[in-house]
Formats: sequence, structure tokens, C-alpha cells
Amino acid sequence: DHTYANLLIERGEATPEEAAENTSGKMLTRAVGVEDAVFADAGCFEVEKGDMLILCTDGLSGKLSEDNIADI
Repeated sequence: DHTYANLLIERGEATPEEAAENTSGKMLTRAVGVEDAVFADAGCFEVEKGDMLILCTDGLSGKLSEDNIADI
């Protein structure tokens, strides 16, 4: 989540509830095509037989709670 709201939460400057009320909260802090260099998030995790993965845009997390996404 590369929004200003999430940046505030990560820095400990706002709770998720406070960040959601911030009028600048949806402003993106990173995006493709804005800067010459692109910094992608990457990581590794274990996948086991029966696991399911969901690939989505950042718009999904703004519309559904983490619990709703987990239920899907």
C-alpha cells in the first residue's frame, strides 16, 4: 500500500482509523512513470499444497477489509 495514509500508519504517526479520515490519505507515494527509477516490492514466502493466492490491484484493499479478502 503506497498511500500517504499507510505511510502515516507505518511511521506510527496515525492509527488506521485516523489515517482513513485524512483527506490526503489516498495520495500515492509511489507509482510507475513518475520517477526515472522504479522500486518494486519483492519478497519470498513458503507456499504449500492447497494454498491459494490472490493477485489484485491496490484498489481492492481500499474497498474490502483484510478479513473480507481472507474470506475470499
